[in-house]
Amino acid sequence: MKHAVTVHEAWQVFAAAKVKLRSQQQPNHPVCVRYWTIGLTEEGRKLLVVWERKRALLNLITAFEPNLKQEAFYAFEKKNQRAKG
Repeated sequence: MKHAVTVHEAWQVFAAAKVKLRSQQQPNHPVCVRYWTIGLTEEGRKLLVVWERKRALLNLITAFEPNLKQEAFYAFEKKNQRAKG
């Protein structure tokens, strides 16, 4: 993976994530939908992981350290999801 993130680190974050948001930067792919989540690796590294679901398969797109704007948006959306139920 790019951004000096291992595939293992990206899967750690994905597996532990309780909130997975639909990507606001969705390309025009009718077969799959992109999502993203922010979480910590086992070593405590904070990562933003972008992934897609295509039928029964999960595909990691990229992972990198999030910026403050991305973290704030994620926290806001996470709070909204909890409030909805």
